[in-house]
Amino acid sequence: MKRAHLVGQSYGALTALVFAIKHPGMVRTLVLGEPPAHQLIRNSSDGEAVYQDFMSNTWKPAAEAFRKGEDKQALDVLALGIAGKGFDEFGCCER
Repeated sequence: MKRAHLVGQSYGALTALVFAIKHPGMVRTLVLGEPPAHQLIRNSSDGEAVYQDFMSNTWKPAAEAFRKGEDKQALDVLALGIAGKGFDEFGCCER
């Protein structure tokens, strides 16, 4: 059987990830860009608590900051919640 190279972005990445989990023998490589996979953690032993913590302390505060037009604050909240460091610490963007 030939194995496929799967590449996906956003929900396409989630689709590729789920396919790879269900059919690992059919996948040669997997490249995922920002899959919304945080829902998958909910089924693990501590998953629901981790999910709720992320939603309460990262996702909702970032969304609120974006709604208020506080984009820098929103990016900092997301960066800290996802990567554990502030947005400026990535050194990727000029101001």
